[in-house]
Amino acid sequence: MNKTSRSLANLLLLLLLLIVSFAVTPAIADNRARTAADANQPDAVFRKMNDHPLAQPIANKEVKIEVTYDKILRSCCAPPNLVLVGKLTNVSSKPIDYLKLTLTFRNDKGEVVYKDQGYNHKAVTLGEDPMVSQALNEKPHFEPLPPGDKDTFYFQEPLPEVPRYRTCQVGISEIKRDAQLSAAR
Repeated sequence: MNKTSRSLANLLLLLLLLIVSFAVTPAIADNRARTAADANQPDAVFRKMNDHPLAQPIANKEVKIEVTYDKILRSCCAPPNLVLVGKLTNVSSKPIDYLKLTLTFRNDKGEVVYKDQGYNHKAVTLGEDPMVSQALNEKPHFEPLPPGDKDTFYFQEPLPEVPRYRTCQVGISEIKRDAQLSAAR
C-alpha cells in the first residue's frame, strides 16, 4: 500500500468513527437523561439498587440519639461506604465521661449479620488502634459530656464487608462515668 492509499484509508476510518460517534451520542445522552429522570421517580428497581435501610436510633433514657446523615458514598476508585453521622445529647442529670456506640445490622430473620462499635467524638481516641495513637503521639483520652451538652458520632462501613441486611440500628452499648483515664484538658 502506498502513502496516498494509507492516507485515504486513515481518512475514511476517521470519517467512519465520526459518523458512528454522531449516531451514538444522542442515544447515550437520551440514556443519561432517562437515568437522571428515573432517579427522581419512586421506581422499585432504582430504589433497590441505590437505597438502603436507614439506621434507626435505639431509645435510651440517658442519651438522646439523632441520626443526621445516612448515605452510601460511591466512587469510581473505591468500594461503596455507608457513612452514618449523628448527634448525641446527655439528657441525664449527671456528666458522662464517654459513650460507646454500637451499629448493628440484622438480616430478614432478625439475626445480627454485622456489628461495629465506636465512641462519641469527644472520646474517639479511645477506639484508635495503638499504632495510630503512637503515630499521632496521642494517648487515649476523653472530654466529659455535662448534662444537656451535645456531641457527635461517626461510622464509616465498607459495604463489601457488610452482608445483606434488612435493618440497621445505632445504640448506646456503654455509658461510662468516673472513668480511670485522665480527661482531656
